[in-house]
Amino acid sequence: FLAGTTPEFMEEVSNDKLIGNGFSARCYFICANKNRKTVFSPPKLTTEQLQYRDELLAHIKELAKLYGEAKVSDETRAWLVKWWEDCESGKIERANKSAKLDSYYARKNIHLIKTAMMLHFGESTELFIPQSCFEEAVEVLAKEEKTMHLALTVAKGNPLSKVTNKIFDYIVKNGKPTKVDLVAEFWDDLPQGNKSMDEILPHLIAMDKIQQVVLETGSITYQSL
Repeated sequence: FLAGTTPEFMEEVSNDKLIGNGFSARCYFICANKNRKTVFSPPKLTTEQLQYRDELLAHIKELAKLYGEAKVSDETRAWLVKWWEDCESGKIERANKSAKLDSYYARKNIHLIKTAMMLHFGESTELFIPQSCFEEAVEVLAKEEKTMHLALTVAKGNPLSKVTNKIFDYIVKNGKPTKVDLVAEFWDDLPQGNKSMDEILPHLIAMDKIQQVVLETGSITYQSL
């Protein structure tokens, strides 16, 4: 776990070729551009929260005693084989088309197993994993994959990576800006002016991050999905 990793750190390790040498293929990135919430300091735990903490500690202690192979039923194994064949053939589309995640998707079968095990052992100490955990893992991965590429777009070699994130945040917070609004707001950040914006907006649309909206006046605006 590299919890709370900052963009600056990812930029440094990317420059050191850690990402390009297979590290990213073995990672499951959860990326967010802002904190979920802001608090001055953690509040005092309630009686209920203390009880939950004790239950979690007891569960972790039991997990530490586990040994052996985690097994699945023959039906679940057949379901997994079919799922992976559909992924490889393209019947199941990638949630994220970014080429930066190609190595991740090449090993998604492994990511699915790990995620399903995390979901299962978060609630159970049984060494038998039901198919429902794998089905839930598919949904969890698909949800996080939509923004996963953002963790790999901080390298200095891409001058548009940081401003792309800024523009997306601006669209989310400011309703339906026009292209003119965006160019005016981010002109100093765009290395090639209008040409840079012509690359960024189609990229965000292709990634299902934003959509183009035509108003009754004929003006073209952009809004987040």
